[in-house]
Amino acid sequence: MKSRRFAAILLLVVALTLSVVTVASAHAGSKSKATFDASAPVDVVGPGPEFSTSIKVKMQGHGEDPHIDRITMKTVDEAVVAGPTLVDLAGFEESGEAGACVVTAAILNGTAIVSLHDSKAILRNVVEIPTIIPGFKPEWGFKGYTGTLDGKLKGDFSIDGGLLLVGTAKLDIL
Repeated sequence: MKSRRFAAILLLVVALTLSVVTVASAHAGSKSKATFDASAPVDVVGPGPEFSTSIKVKMQGHGEDPHIDRITMKTVDEAVVAGPTLVDLAGFEESGEAGACVVTAAILNGTAIVSLHDSKAILRNVVEIPTIIPGFKPEWGFKGYTGTLDGKLKGDFSIDGGLLLVGTAKLDIL
């Protein structure tokens, strides 16, 4: 769950960067481009209309010392809702005709983002950590894991504010 939320946050930030530059260019003139950072807290991660997930755990070692070598998780049609979006105005870089930064910030600030995507994430160098699920006690058997995450996400997203923007996103987690 933690890796999906982390991946979802990265997806949203990258999706914002890729799509809004195009929108800002269209609104501010064909020769204007904005590069920026934006963030949005993830409010909901859950199933989309045709959701499925699979988890594969590869063990290593035999006898009394087996341990998890890697965890591979695939999702189809996972939904993420985030917002409100906050654009880092100090981090804007603009090239070409002026205007892309102002238009981009006006479109994005305060908006909600909805992402419906497929993903594959692999957690390597796996180490068990105390449970990270609020309200669940360790004796209930819930475990958390940390490690090195890599993966891919691709899907559709929309930015819903005063202006509805729809696009696609692709993200590699390295």
